[in-house]
Amino acid sequence: MSKKKYLPAGLLTVAALLIIGLFVYSSGQNEDKEKQETGTAAADPTEEERMWEEASHTPLGKYPETVEYTLGKIAGSNNSNLPVGDTYEDNAYTRYLKEVLNIQNVDIFELESDGSYEEALQVAISDREIPDVLVVNGWDNLERLVENGLVEDLTQVYEECTTDTIKEMYESYGDDLLDSAAFDGKLYAFPNTAIDDGEMLLWLRTDWIEKLGLEEPGSMDEAMEIIREFVERDASGSGQTVGLACSTEVISGSSDTYGVDGIFTRFGAAPEKWVLDDSGQVVYGSLTSGTKEALGYLNGLYEEGILDSRFLL
Repeated sequence: MSKKKYLPAGLLTVAALLIIGLFVYSSGQNEDKEKQETGTAAADPTEEERMWEEASHTPLGKYPETVEYTLGKIAGSNNSNLPVGDTYEDNAYTRYLKEVLNIQNVDIFELESDGSYEEALQVAISDREIPDVLVVNGWDNLERLVENGLVEDLTQVYEECTTDTIKEMYESYGDDLLDSAAFDGKLYAFPNTAIDDGEMLLWLRTDWIEKLGLEEPGSMDEAMEIIREFVERDASGSGQTVGLACSTEVISGSSDTYGVDGIFTRFGAAPEKWVLDDSGQVVYGSLTSGTKEALGYLNGLYEEGILDSRFLL
């Protein structure tokens, strides 16, 4: 695990559940061995046993019965990013995992990363009652978990149950990334990574463009006008077409999902960074004229409904 970084819950979820599968399969092996030692011939594996084995030793094997796992969840300050009726235990992501792998999370705690989660984690470690899966922030916490024997060796799980795509992702960093989460040559966590680095793009629905008889844009301003048309003319036909979804973190930093970084780039702005101005002086990017122009432009998009007016909720 890289120091001072979060571990992605999705990767840890899969890994931990595969450990559960390995435990079940290992227990089955021991029972078969005991039968053989007592003179009872071991029968051929049943279909259910075969499914348990496959789920335990392959990336996408599906468990024959739903496997529940407890989870320590870092939650946002609100649930505005979830559709009405969805929860952290029941949403598109968890339903997909249940469909593909037949696994289901049961959240022990859902706390913000403002210190509440860290406090709950420290208590759980001290009480030796941690959830099956949790996000660990900081090398010291991972070291405590390993030293107290509270986490599993994931070395075999990584080799057998990690998809080729995830392996390629980790291998692109060399050995250092996985080694940072290893103790005595054994892997105990999946470190945080970034695989979506690249140019920030705006996607527009061509079916809506064609439906409204519009032309594909050739500039940012033309793209904004198309979005205005989408909203004003209700391109979805539902009566509820809204503007661009935007992150509540206007300055997205390391995560640009639904961010507006491209707007700042257009105006030559670099907010929250120290940069050199035209005179060669070091200035704070949030205070430059470019940043002020970008914020003014964004305010205009918000007032005109091109940015969804509810994005701050």
